[in-house]
Amino acid sequence: AGMAAFWQINSSLSLSVNYMHSTSRSLEDQFEQFDRDMDTIQTNLTWSPSGTWSLGLEGGVSSVRYPTGFN
Repeated sequence: AGMAAFWQINSSLSLSVNYMHSTSRSLEDQFEQFDRDMDTIQTNLTWSPSGTWSLGLEGGVSSVRYPTGFN
């Protein structure tokens, strides 16, 4: 599941923010050490003064949790 937001700050500057949550669970109990929950946030700031080219900064971070303490 996730959400995304886009903001056109002015005619040449835009910002986007994306969030995603994922949960992975094994079907077999013997592999439950590989279960995990992950949250990710990504951002992108773009400057495009003429509309024919753009310059931007992009960044992201993820947090991973293992319910069984593995890894």
